[in-house]
Amino acid sequence: MNKQLFNFIDYLESKKTVDDRALNRVVLKKMCDYLYEVTKEKSLHIVEMAAGIGTMLERLIDWDLLPSTTYTMVDVSEEYIFRAKERIQIWAKRKNVDFTERNEKFILKKRDKKFEIDFCVADATRFFSRTSKKYDLVIAHAFLDLVDTEELLPFLFGALNDKGAFYFSINFDGETIFLPQISANLDQKIVYDYHRVMDEQQIKGKSVSGTNVGRNLFSYIHNAGGEIMEAGSSDWTVFPSGNRYSHRENYFLHCIIDTVSQTLKNQINYNIDSWIAARHDQIKNGELVYIAHQLDFFGTV
Repeated sequence: MNKQLFNFIDYLESKKTVDDRALNRVVLKKMCDYLYEVTKEKSLHIVEMAAGIGTMLERLIDWDLLPSTTYTMVDVSEEYIFRAKERIQIWAKRKNVDFTERNEKFILKKRDKKFEIDFCVADATRFFSRTSKKYDLVIAHAFLDLVDTEELLPFLFGALNDKGAFYFSINFDGETIFLPQISANLDQKIVYDYHRVMDEQQIKGKSVSGTNVGRNLFSYIHNAGGEIMEAGSSDWTVFPSGNRYSHRENYFLHCIIDTVSQTLKNQINYNIDSWIAARHDQIKNGELVYIAHQLDFFGTV
């Protein structure tokens, strides 16, 4: 795949079905039970940080996991928020969900439920350190390995109501598998260096939680004053059936291989061009299997 074909919005759209399969249903049920218990006493307000193009909101409504809700989507990218707005309108029309826009908010009505959606273009740490609002649930999806989670959690938990809750999904936990093997030693070396470089990287001059954020969240959450109510695996597992991948998951796989290539560029003293090319060929031929180990968490503060 040529570098210019790796459009991050396309990547986010192509991974939705991968995430759909991966999300831990036991953790989701625990969250859902909590939300319906909360709405017995008051209206519900959820905030999702790094909300991207809105796939989590679509999923939660599609799967009938939310009661009537005010839902705030926060993302640092204006481009992602713009695409989220487009997708929500397209999704509402396709699902015959009543849609209106009022004062820059989207209002969706599905049967007896009402969803008010507002949008904020902001950095997560800045948003949570400055907001005066209190939320019943905060969601972070496939995000906490990209920030300094220990630094962020106190701000995040501070924005929750008394007994507010958190749902942290798709938290990478240090295992990447590509099958079939090309060379056992080379495969192992590339994955090791891929993880090492990710752990050493900084984003905007700040350290990130990196490849073991999944297991480390047990202590991070406890130290920040949270209580984990449920946790479980949410592995990405992408495989071909009849030499074909579901939906656009072949594009997702090409993006993953390109990410390995770009991450290791100028960071290693050996050549991986033939390995990268072979993995792209395996995708084209419907042969590559990709597994990444991740963890989901739900709890309260």
